[in-house]
Amino acid sequence: MATVQTLLKVAQSYIGVSEGTNTFNNLIAAYNSIRPIPMGYQVKLTDDWCDVFVTVVSDQAGMSDLIGRECGVQRHINIFKAKGIWLGRQFPKVGDIITFDWDGNGWADHIGFVESVENNQVTTIEGNSQAKVKRNTFQWNDKRIMGYARPKYQVVGEVKKTIDELVQEVIAGKWGVGQARMAQLAAAGYDFKLVQSKVNQVFVDKIQMPTVVVSEAALIYQGGQLSKAHLDKLLALSKQYQILPSLLIVMLHFEGVWGQSNVAKLDHNWGGMTWSASYVGNPDIKKAKGSPRPKSEGGYYLRYASEEDFFEDWIYLLRPGGIYKVSGQTNFKEAVKGLFQVGGSKYDYAALGYSKYLERMEARRVGIDKANPGVLKKLDADWFAGSEGNEKVIVSTDATTWQTGERMATWVKGKAFDVFETKEVMQKAFLLADNGTVLGWLLESDVLSA
Repeated sequence: MATVQTLLKVAQSYIGVSEGTNTFNNLIAAYNSIRPIPMGYQVKLTDDWCDVFVTVVSDQAGMSDLIGRECGVQRHINIFKAKGIWLGRQFPKVGDIITFDWDGNGWADHIGFVESVENNQVTTIEGNSQAKVKRNTFQWNDKRIMGYARPKYQVVGEVKKTIDELVQEVIAGKWGVGQARMAQLAAAGYDFKLVQSKVNQVFVDKIQMPTVVVSEAALIYQGGQLSKAHLDKLLALSKQYQILPSLLIVMLHFEGVWGQSNVAKLDHNWGGMTWSASYVGNPDIKKAKGSPRPKSEGGYYLRYASEEDFFEDWIYLLRPGGIYKVSGQTNFKEAVKGLFQVGGSKYDYAALGYSKYLERMEARRVGIDKANPGVLKKLDADWFAGSEGNEKVIVSTDATTWQTGERMATWVKGKAFDVFETKEVMQKAFLLADNGTVLGWLLESDVLSA
């Protein structure tokens, strides 16, 4: 049956095949074995072969009559037009054929298959991409794309994703949260309980790994109490975003007395964060308009479903590559300075200004330390020790894919990871690991800092 699924299964079986291998040689031989050979031309092993790949895949999927046979992309477009399947630069679907004009001179240079379409991006499978068959990702209307063709496949339903693909998309926030996630997965024909159980297992496995410093007891100061659970959450986030633990602990007492302020009690908002219709913050955390701010200030506070959600959203603002410069600072004073323009931030964190804010923060840190002798110093020392040893790089917030072409989950971006290995491809590449778990290869152009 001539379905999209059949075609893509054949194309996917070639991913990773590179020039010079037996499989590559057989691919060229397969093209030359079917007569008549297009244009009477016998393809050589040294020729460009992106369209040879498209042709052989369509041959092996039994769809030559739908797609046509060629080794020249511009001529293949003429075949698409003759078959009435040429779309030009219309929004694509899974299974479409994508063509490129790299120089913008009106002549097609390259061709491949559309494997998936998500968030206005297409993931492709292409032959002769860096001398092999590989996946790539583009905006659907990238200026280099000449257009798409849509073969007349038999329709037997939408192409389904694997459970592993869905799990990564859910973790990346592409299916929403809570009831919205359940409804979207169900509407797309997926088993929500199965997908969610796999997602939960991923996070259970992460939690079970020895990735964070765990506190021994709660902290108490001036009527506020930072529970062990909340402290452990802060320590996990301080490691994730490479932020000095004492900075986070003292700031949260300064801003909301560790949950004792009115807004903390009403909205789970320990930092007095303000609601606005345009605020995004951490895209994985749901927020809403909360209680009114004082009349002299106007507006409303942000409301969170839990303190943990607040932590995730608030500390996300301090992430590497964000508007503040606190990530990676190992000195309390310098970390506070990174909250203000004088320390390199885009905006001042507080209207008090750096000098007064630092004065009050240092006084509060001394008070917390006296009430909980040695704890802040120990937490900072443990964090600092865990941050040294291995070379680290921070993933750019603009990164979209790994060096191998796979899409990158949202949670990876803006965070620091250990460099497990390096290599040279088109440029330097780093094999990143998260506490021993290998994540993938990252190109140097997608490194925020090192």
